[in-house]
Amino acid sequence: MPVPGFYNENRNRAFPFVKLTTSVAVPAGGPIAIQQLPTSWIVDAGFVVGWRADFDSAVHKVYLARVYRIGPLIYFEFRSDCPDLAYFPLTFTRSIHNTGYEIEHYDAGDPVDSESDDLRLQLPPAFSGYLVTGDLTSVADYLNDGDTIIGDVTHAVIEPALIYQLSYLNDINVANSDRTRVTAPDGCEEPVWPYDTGEIIVFEKGIQGPIYWKPGFNCSIIQDASDNSLLISASVGAGEGELCEEAPLFSGEQPSIGSSNNLLSGGPLCNETLRSVNGLGGPVLKFFAGAGVSITGDPANNRVTVDVSMIGLSTCFHFSQVSQSV
Repeated sequence: MPVPGFYNENRNRAFPFVKLTTSVAVPAGGPIAIQQLPTSWIVDAGFVVGWRADFDSAVHKVYLARVYRIGPLIYFEFRSDCPDLAYFPLTFTRSIHNTGYEIEHYDAGDPVDSESDDLRLQLPPAFSGYLVTGDLTSVADYLNDGDTIIGDVTHAVIEPALIYQLSYLNDINVANSDRTRVTAPDGCEEPVWPYDTGEIIVFEKGIQGPIYWKPGFNCSIIQDASDNSLLISASVGAGEGELCEEAPLFSGEQPSIGSSNNLLSGGPLCNETLRSVNGLGGPVLKFFAGAGVSITGDPANNRVTVDVSMIGLSTCFHFSQVSQSV
């Protein structure tokens, strides 16, 4: 639950409603319209739409449809213009004597049209939400016993970010993107594999029933029962641990044609890669031969030979006065 400071700030702003759909020219007292609702009455709200409702956040809205008073009780009725939620209003009840930040959760709607009571217990409601109200003592200044304020979908509209729509997993497809494959340096021929690369590799389609998840190499899976989710992420050493060699991505995966090291990715081995010379790195590293030094390139073998041959230099030899025979 947020700290009271968050609610204190919301007493003076439109949140959780879309700006300019409420708090428009609030009078000092007397009758008000829904768009003139004081900001201090409602300081926070959030809604969840069940997976069976065809709710589109870009088209449909959740809004405060009605506020009415019966005796000391005040009722806040929220609705959506989504046709699938037309018969599922959410009505929260408060006392006009409430001065603190009171929170209430409410569910509306039978989740499924089924003969199975067990299935009903397993599925979420069609529409649910929570409401946090602030100081309601000023309600008596605007609503007499029996009064009602009627709104519509253009006023007191809930911020779309506060509406969460549940999704339903019917079956699972298992696929993977192709591995990262080496690309040739400028001027070199690209490696060629005996099959199409860069494709999405599909392993299984339409998997249903009980499904068990097992983390692979350098992979972790975290289950969160609070929101019924699985978080699959990369983590060094997790799951099956670190892999000491390349694992085939699919059955029959092969190295590139003519590969000298049989790496599936087509890249060089670590000991075949020149990373830097005297701290200077690439991607382009140029060698210049000075006097007495020759440089020979061998592109076929990705090799550069630096030979300190002394050719072209005048060499002075200094002989020691001490001789040694073997």
